[in-house]
Amino acid sequence: MGIHGDDGEKTVPFGLDVSPKGLQPRVVFALLLIGAAVGIWLSRWGDSLLARVFWWLLVVALGSLCGGLYWRLVLFDTADFESDGAARAVSGRWRRVEGLAVAGLLLGGVGSIATGAVDRPLDAGELAVGVGIALAPLLWVGLGRFTDDERAGTTTSVRWLFFAVVVGSLLGFSWTETHGRLFEWAVRTGHIGSFALWIGGANWHNFVVLPSVRACPDAADAIKTGARRFRRHLPAVIIVFFVTGVYQATGLLGHSVSALVDTPAGRLITVKLVVLAVLTGLVAVNLRRARK
Repeated sequence: MGIHGDDGEKTVPFGLDVSPKGLQPRVVFALLLIGAAVGIWLSRWGDSLLARVFWWLLVVALGSLCGGLYWRLVLFDTADFESDGAARAVSGRWRRVEGLAVAGLLLGGVGSIATGAVDRPLDAGELAVGVGIALAPLLWVGLGRFTDDERAGTTTSVRWLFFAVVVGSLLGFSWTETHGRLFEWAVRTGHIGSFALWIGGANWHNFVVLPSVRACPDAADAIKTGARRFRRHLPAVIIVFFVTGVYQATGLLGHSVSALVDTPAGRLITVKLVVLAVLTGLVAVNLRRARK
């Protein structure tokens, strides 16, 4: 059930745009979650369903934090805003989203390690993930203590440290999934890293940009400036995501096209390729509209 606003658009009770234009980012976000689920199902093929759910939650939380922090540090500029209040409102929305991602990291990280390392020592990758699980909540709480303008430099330093910790955990995640094989680790890192930037941007757009534009129409131009910066990253993100995904699929199935429909893993890879094709099409449409 929705609510009709003054402009005639239908919104959910929290004020999120669900018009056809506003629905598209939701579709992108949902497809990214589905693609991540398929990828984890393939990479953790022999694991239990519960273990796969925890690993999926872990990679989504890591990606959301990594991509979101990149957006916050590199793409978001408070100088774009004429009002400090509008900039603080956008930051406040992101902090709530970030808090959910930290909670997801805790749950997914603890669950994935517990279901995968009961009777053996943790490997180096799992240790790196564990460090991130331990430090991320502390750093998130610390950021909440340095919000005033006088300590803006400290806030930025803590946020960069937070980003470094999350990136370290993401590298550890890739290391564990590839069992330390260096080239495969680099490919997997590229795949998960591009996913992180994409889903981090999707989080920003869905849960920060759209609600902020509706709540603060005067800040729309400043908010959209950051969105345009992210849009320029997307072609490179998609290329890296696609190339590394194809390499990993070839490693699983070889070069047999028939394996895409004749094997369980192939059918899952086909689903992921379809998801990527739809995502690429949506991005291409948006880029074309932006140029016009």
